[in-house]
Amino acid sequence: MTRKDYVLIAQTLAQFTGDSGDVIDRDKIALALAKVLQADNPRFDRERFLIAAGYITTNTPAHIRNWAMEVK
Repeated sequence: MTRKDYVLIAQTLAQFTGDSGDVIDRDKIALALAKVLQADNPRFDRERFLIAAGYITTNTPAHIRNWAMEVK
């Protein structure tokens, strides 16, 4: 990864910080990161990333996997 990658990830995570003190939802972070990484790299493998992030698994029902691949 390059400095550009770290900046991109940090900017994305910054969207989820606030004054409320609420626990951040990992799924929202995974989807947000997938969105910006895919926009940055057309060859980005969204499904592979979401599996690695624990958002979906190989056992996740097809309709949920398909939805996760289409979320913008």
